[in-house]
Amino acid sequence: MSFWRLSMVWTKLLALIIISVSASRAGAETTRVEFADIPRLVQERNQAVSGAALQLQAAKAREGSLARSFLPSAAVDAGIERFQTGRYPYESQSYGSAEARVNLFRGGRDYWNERRLESLSSAAAARSSEDLIHQVTEARRSFLKLVHAREMGVVVREAQTENQRLLERADRRIKRGLATETDRLEFEIGASQLKEDAESYTHSELQLKLRLSALLGLSEGAEIETPLKLDHIHDDALLTTPFNPALHREAALLAAQGASVRAESRTASLWWAPSLDAYAGKYLYTLRERDYLASNLRDDFAVGGKLSLRLFDGGTERAEARSKRLEADGTERKLAQRRMDLQARVRVIEEDLKHDHELVHFAEERITMASRYLNSTLDEYDRGVKNSLDVFAAAQRLLGYQRQLAERRRDYQITKVSLMQEHGL
Repeated sequence: MSFWRLSMVWTKLLALIIISVSASRAGAETTRVEFADIPRLVQERNQAVSGAALQLQAAKAREGSLARSFLPSAAVDAGIERFQTGRYPYESQSYGSAEARVNLFRGGRDYWNERRLESLSSAAAARSSEDLIHQVTEARRSFLKLVHAREMGVVVREAQTENQRLLERADRRIKRGLATETDRLEFEIGASQLKEDAESYTHSELQLKLRLSALLGLSEGAEIETPLKLDHIHDDALLTTPFNPALHREAALLAAQGASVRAESRTASLWWAPSLDAYAGKYLYTLRERDYLASNLRDDFAVGGKLSLRLFDGGTERAEARSKRLEADGTERKLAQRRMDLQARVRVIEEDLKHDHELVHFAEERITMASRYLNSTLDEYDRGVKNSLDVFAAAQRLLGYQRQLAERRRDYQITKVSLMQEHGL
């Protein structure tokens, strides 16, 4: 094969690869995500949330046991066996029974079992709510960090453009003999650092996009469109929202667990209570069980009531009742402490939110002053009063304050998300 034909083959192959990559990118899922969309997207697509919802349904399916315990139970048995008994030769005879039983009274144990199942259902509801809020919070944090990374990418690219302009200005001064090669090196070093920062933010953006895609139930290669920057909006309404620690998921879970253990204690303490059942049945026995040759003589019918009373169990149930009672008392104390901890935790977050708000405005003021300082330094640089190091330092200071402002806006929003998490929003 000639060199010309070989080059044509490689050219076609390269073109096919480029077309394939372009097509895969064009076909990639693109989703526009706003901060307000996150709870809906998580609830619709996050499988941890849907799984927790199914577990809650499973717990609720057990409720109603008290009513079901008074419904009759019925059973039918039928079979055939070959046997030899006594003086009789081998026989093959059928047997069977049909019996219905009704629970009339079980000493209150059915009632407390229903309370236990309701408590377990409440615990499952608290866990489901916690799973939802946790996934929403993680998605919100990843979203905020992603927008911040993209915003910082824009800031760094603008800084690269400005650094290039300063480098060109330094070159003009060098050509006029007003500066040395050191002036150029200042801005070339700055360009290298900015290039590294841009790469770091691109890397962070990729990682955060992957994390957010997973939390929102999107495909790994999905493109996520977001706002270009994080706006700072002071949320006074959230700060004035009353907080009731008793309604928090953690407190609700402890309360439900305590109620469940308390119900188990009451059930165990009723070990001595009698049980009363009514029953009726039709029974067909074989010759092996009834010494009658005619099958109609082995055919029984019975209606009756059965009273069961446990007299002594060695103290096992009494010990269990005491153990569960102490466990329930311990859970109540932990619940009281958890409520105080939750109240304090919310107050701390509220104070953090107020402080972050103040820091944002301090950073905004510093950017205004740093911008004026850079402009004045550039003017003095052109007049020969300041050197390149002064200009470079002023530009770096402004860039540092721009980064700080973006970080503080992000931190404010993340703190706000933490407060929303505590309120269950």
